[in-house]
Amino acid sequence: MTIVGCPSILLSMKFNNIIFLNSRIREYAYAYIVHELKRVGHKSLAPSHGDILASLYKSGTLSKTALAKKINRDRSTVTTLVKKLEALGYVQVAPDSHDSRTSLVSLTEKGEKMRDDFFQISQNLHSVAYQNLDEKEIELLQRLLQKVYENFMQTL
Repeated sequence: MTIVGCPSILLSMKFNNIIFLNSRIREYAYAYIVHELKRVGHKSLAPSHGDILASLYKSGTLSKTALAKKINRDRSTVTTLVKKLEALGYVQVAPDSHDSRTSLVSLTEKGEKMRDDFFQISQNLHSVAYQNLDEKEIELLQRLLQKVYENFMQTL
């Protein structure tokens, strides 16, 4: 099988573990996040809630549609994640006073209180991930992974 634009050397056994490594890194990162969330008292949260919380920390109140766009997820997925966060007391959902078809998601006091823990866990995660890399290596890794990401985005 020939992949257009892909040098044959990349298909050799020597280079075929990039996707595998990315998958394992994701698993370890998720496990680390879960461990840290439990350690600081947020045992019911999951890594999948992070994108929503980060968006709300950065932008404030958002509609579910805006959240879906920001985190690149289906609106139905966002609705499920928001329902869980609402049940746990981290967010609240209210109808938009200007458009009754729109639901607005905002942080509760509990969600706001979690902000420092959230950013500390995020900072610790990055410290673990990049502990043996210098700044140039991190920049190169970011640039190369961005290219791989864009390659996949072009196929969908």
